Amino acid sequence: MKKTFIVSVLLVMNSLLFAQKEVQQFTKNKVNTGRDTIAISNTSKGIRYSMNGEMLPSDKFTSLFSTNAMAQQEFEIVKNYKLYATILTVAGTGFLLYGISDYLAYENDQSYTTSGAQSSMGSYTAPLIIGPGAIAASLPFVLGSKIHLRKAVILYNQSVNTRTS
Repeated sequence: MKKTFIVSVLLVMNSLLFAQKEVQQFTKNKVNTGRDTIAISNTSKGIRYSMNGEMLPSDKFTSLFSTNAMAQQEFEIVKNYKLYATILTVAGTGFLLYGISDYLAYENDQSYTTSGAQSSMGSYTAPLIIGPGAIAASLPFVLGSKIHLRKAVILYNQSVNTRTS
């Protein structure tokens, strides 16, 4: 149990460090804030994207990136990563809630479980391990989607700059 926890923590830390290096690499790229480019700004609430002084909603990216094939390809990766992260988070939350409810049922009545079967102390431990593991496994996808969105914005801005030059 301890070994599994330590390995999980090491994998998450490795993913976070890799993602941080990628973000630093793309933060070094200066983003032109010309008329038709997307401005990237770091705020206390996270990374914000704006065009002509107005914040860009996420549904606007699809139409903007349709003019640049490479940016559109990066944005498809963003959408896929967000889907994977959502699936893992929802599944992990479901396992976690099931484990908690099974644990509470076990504590209240030694012979009852949420599935109606005979209870044992170990019936709730697997969901309590799988749930947080699935949630932690979604973190690289969340971070990866942010990295690929930044790449898509940079590619879009470069294509706008070359068209106006």
